[in-house]
Amino acid sequence: ILLSSIASTRLQANQMFLFVMFGTLILSGFFIDVGILDEILPLNQGLKLLIDTAFKGLNLLQVFDRIMRLSVFSIVSILAATLIFSKKPTLA
Repeated sequence: ILLSSIASTRLQANQMFLFVMFGTLILSGFFIDVGILDEILPLNQGLKLLIDTAFKGLNLLQVFDRIMRLSVFSIVSILAATLIFSKKPTLA
């Protein structure tokens, strides 16, 4: 939503999405260890949440901190997209 509110065309939004997703995938710690970025990026948080619940059998209370990190990131992203989209001029 944030990327599409910044982009002016669908093609531009698709290209921005691919650029961001490849960067996030590379920096998520899946391929290489990136230190502190490992704890910030949402893709890595989701991956660790999946591993903790599906493979390690942890319950929701034990992974509550990861759920909150993903929730905060989602809320901030949606608010930023809303602010950018509301300030964007519309075609009348």
